[in-house]
Amino acid sequence: PRLLAVIDPYPWNGARVMLTHAFYSRWAEMEPAAALAHAQNRTAGRLRDQAIQSALHGWAYTDAGAMRGWANALPAGTLRDEAMKALSPHLTAQDPAAALALALADGGATDRGRMWQIFNTWGSTDPAGALAAIEQQVPAGQQQSARQQVVQAWAQSDPRAALAWVENQSLTFRDNMMQTVLHSWASTEPRAAADYAMATPQGPGRNQFLQQVAMSWAQLDPNAAVNWLASLPAGSLPPHMMSS
Repeated sequence: PRLLAVIDPYPWNGARVMLTHAFYSRWAEMEPAAALAHAQNRTAGRLRDQAIQSALHGWAYTDAGAMRGWANALPAGTLRDEAMKALSPHLTAQDPAAALALALADGGATDRGRMWQIFNTWGSTDPAGALAAIEQQVPAGQQQSARQQVVQAWAQSDPRAALAWVENQSLTFRDNMMQTVLHSWASTEPRAAADYAMATPQGPGRNQFLQQVAMSWAQLDPNAAVNWLASLPAGSLPPHMMSS
């Protein structure tokens, strides 16, 4: 509190916002109840709002489990909503399955940013678990978007495994996600991704796969990408792709 006495007289600017956040967040990491009570007792206004949010984030960072129990017991209202928002990113990093259960329970499943964060994190660590949870728990209308988020994250860590799973999905989903996976794969193993794309049946689908590979490869090593294109047999690619 003595630090607040020093910074409170200053005008509301970026420096004061940062100091206030650092103070309440750090305090809540050590004494969440005291920090939150102090924040709530401030005069109503943006400073009080920021103090509460900062305290909630600090508590969630150090003990998401305890904060979750406390938040679940709160009555519906602004404080509970703010607590859930603060809790979500920290709980997601520690336990995405629990974060999904929380989102589904508190109505957060309609928050695209929150759901993206959950499935992006989960897809990079346990894609099979994430996909199973989508099938069993996520409303039907949101399942395809959630699967896309998982596959995008999965492709960053294991594009071969992601591609193997995508190959067994419905035609529309498969073609769209194969482009995503190949683009990601080509950013780390462009030759392998290019060979895979060339082995697919000729047609518009293969052209799109090759275009994704070429774009990703060109960003990584433009000279190698050009040499690869030049080495292909005549007629392997549509003329417009060769010229571009």
